[in-house]
Amino acid sequence: MKRSIQLLLTVLTISLVSCEAIDQPEELPSYIQIDSVKVDYKNPSVFGVGQPNIPDVWLNVNGSEQGIYNLPNTIAIKEDGNVDILIRAGIKVNGIAATRMDYPFYTRFDTTINISDLDTVSFTPTVSYNPNTEVLWKENFEQSAVTLKRRQASDVDLERVQVDSIPYKENYVAYTKIDTGARMHFALTSNNFATNTFVSAPVFIEMDYKATSTFNVNLIYEDTEGVIEETPVIYMNPSTENGEAKWNKIYIDISDRVLATRNAQRYGISISAAHNISNPPAEFYFDNFKLLRL
Repeated sequence: MKRSIQLLLTVLTISLVSCEAIDQPEELPSYIQIDSVKVDYKNPSVFGVGQPNIPDVWLNVNGSEQGIYNLPNTIAIKEDGNVDILIRAGIKVNGIAATRMDYPFYTRFDTTINISDLDTVSFTPTVSYNPNTEVLWKENFEQSAVTLKRRQASDVDLERVQVDSIPYKENYVAYTKIDTGARMHFALTSNNFATNTFVSAPVFIEMDYKATSTFNVNLIYEDTEGVIEETPVIYMNPSTENGEAKWNKIYIDISDRVLATRNAQRYGISISAAHNISNPPAEFYFDNFKLLRL
């Protein structure tokens, strides 16, 4: 009899606990909708313009890290009422999906939204260049005298052309074409190297391009004895989609390369490619080169 009473009490206790768990109010989420991030080129004479490539956002909600999200995205959050939102623009370093980071050369976007459970608030975060960014060099091909020049090994010249399909506000881009085994090789002219007054990180190259074939981006630098060296930084694939070339932007991290050549006096970049005679002619468009550091 005693054991039966104890068993009955146990069953009643479990039932009461279960009912309390069931009766707990369910937390309903709210949602924020972000389709893209806009870059506001507030000072184009210093920072230039370009075609941003921001596939991710790094989201902070009420001072706590929420996560990293691909765009476009509808993101669930547990907060409601007045909610503080902070967003950092995310990039693919060197164009590689596995090496993502919040780009330090862009400012952060912060806002406060008022939201209720199950509501969705949509907005487009806007960032600009970090005011601490130092532009070591830029080339947008708007001036007739360009700083990216043909090197001796190149079989072709770099032309300034107007293209109707430019997806941003500019008039000119650079263009070249190679075929029948020809080579292209263009470099920042030696009198326009960015002076290396000190070594800091991060150091990035930004570039807009449209290419039907592979090419290299290289770092050039002058050592303490005045000898100019050139070393490959990244091997670029064609920017094609369904067999058709399209404009793309890439953010290239050269921080480690600069650190490895910390005694260099000056820095610059070059682009190069060689045509495979078994392939069709290769066409390349370039715009909005920038060499940046913080």
